[in-house]
Amino acid sequence: MKKARLAWLLSLLLLAACVFACGTDDEDDGYTAADYVNLGKKHLTKNEGVEATEAFQSAIEIEPRNVDANFGLQLAHTQALFNLADTLVNMVEDLLTDTDWGRTDYGDQAPVTGPPIGESLQAIVRDTVGQVFTEADGAYKLLLDENEIDFFLSRYNLVLLGEPLLELGGEFDKTDLHALGALAALLTAVADLAQGLNLDLNLNAVYIPEDLDLTNDPEGFLQWLLGLLDALLSDDTFDQFLALDGTEGVAFMQSAGVNLGNAFARLAAAFEQLGQETDAQDDDQFTYQDTNDNGTYDALVDPVQLGALVIEPAIAAALPELCRNLSLAFWEGSAADPNPLLPDKIYVSMLDDLLIALGVIDDDLPLGWLGLNVGRFFAEPSADGLRGLLLMLLDVTEMLGL
Repeated sequence: MKKARLAWLLSLLLLAACVFACGTDDEDDGYTAADYVNLGKKHLTKNEGVEATEAFQSAIEIEPRNVDANFGLQLAHTQALFNLADTLVNMVEDLLTDTDWGRTDYGDQAPVTGPPIGESLQAIVRDTVGQVFTEADGAYKLLLDENEIDFFLSRYNLVLLGEPLLELGGEFDKTDLHALGALAALLTAVADLAQGLNLDLNLNAVYIPEDLDLTNDPEGFLQWLLGLLDALLSDDTFDQFLALDGTEGVAFMQSAGVNLGNAFARLAAAFEQLGQETDAQDDDQFTYQDTNDNGTYDALVDPVQLGALVIEPAIAAALPELCRNLSLAFWEGSAADPNPLLPDKIYVSMLDDLLIALGVIDDDLPLGWLGLNVGRFFAEPSADGLRGLLLMLLDVTEMLGL
């Protein structure tokens, strides 16, 4: 019976991959680059990332340096990946709900072990999204040379489980390029890890409380996340979860480290660009609330906003420097390392301002001098893959009383 269920799950996963990879054909031989851009925008407003990707790609084939086409392509790629993730998550959730793999309340009894689906997930990532990330990164780098970006889109949503995680719309500028480029780089890193690590895990250990709330209860979210990591990494059935997977795993881990560094560097650049803006913020995406009406972003005074997400001034003020430090730490030992002779580590003291602003701690953490060379786990990965780093982080958080 379980074999039949597993075959059903794998079939659904492959079907989702086909939907993502195939898309539809909107091509018309008479279309100009501007026509394809307009078509791509229409698809974006309808949450049709795959079709939007195809339209913007067609525009770029006609005009490779078209600003709107390249910016739209970055938005389309991210949306398409959320489309795929939404499909996969819904399929797995339905499967767990309809079978005894679904977790309810086990009390002292260990949850039933679910099916191994790691290889199927890797196949989907490898066959459907690898090229997507390469193109998104190229579009971002091309747009860095532009002094100004003015891309209008009435609606842009990123949806998961049928609910919009991010709702945007209006004018997209260079600050948004960096902010959304950070998201694209983060997704690239996740895809790298998905291809380079063993993904067989106990699905029934993945328990998400209904009242989980990162925005209003960051401490509760952190405790849930640490507990989830501990449960997955200590599962005896899947004791190779997140270990290096084959010889290609080394290259994927190295790429993931660079892309994580890129994500943090781009987020820091978004804050820097935000500080240079003097125009009205009413119709922007990654923006600040000008509380004193002086026309400039004032750290520690003005909240920062992305869609409905509002980042309080103290939290926003702590992020740029932390992001710059994290980018250097993840680049450490890689080809992207700007200071190869200077070791860059993540020190406990770097987290103080952010954790205090979030309300997780009241005072500076102990052992502020303690530093972790995160970069070496990616630049020179061992057979443990990401397991070694995560287990070390769990030990550190326990030591710090988090």
